[in-house]
Amino acid sequence: GETAEISTTHRTPTGRGRGELILFVDDEQPVLDVGIKILIERGGYQVITARNGADAAAAFVPRASEVRLLVTDLDMPQLDGRSLALALRVIKPSLPVIVMTGGSLETDEKLKAFATAFLQKPCEVQSLLEIVHRTLKNAASGSPFPPKA
Repeated sequence: GETAEISTTHRTPTGRGRGELILFVDDEQPVLDVGIKILIERGGYQVITARNGADAAAAFVPRASEVRLLVTDLDMPQLDGRSLALALRVIKPSLPVIVMTGGSLETDEKLKAFATAFLQKPCEVQSLLEIVHRTLKNAASGSPFPPKA
């Protein structure tokens, strides 16, 4: 069978969320399943998911005011992570975006154009939780600088 792209290695817990709504997008169902479990059970967040950028945009529109963070795969069918992030920021310019990919890294300048933070897949549970927590904290504080990955 397929294996999830997120490692279950445990480290010291980070701060828990307070029910913030996260849009989590990946074209691999096992990654979505593990991501949901981590973000809800270990992170304390609410999560809506989509398997491609087009479905994510459709899920985002009616809940744009509630969604606090986009976590998206970079390479997906129909609408990739970059295009999705740019489209959603037309609706909500302040939306922080964490980009995940198992593919090759892009140059920092290309990522900075649309991503607040970056995660290389596979990633550890604690790495995902830390970057989500830090990104949301910085967004709430109005920090113009992306969190350190």
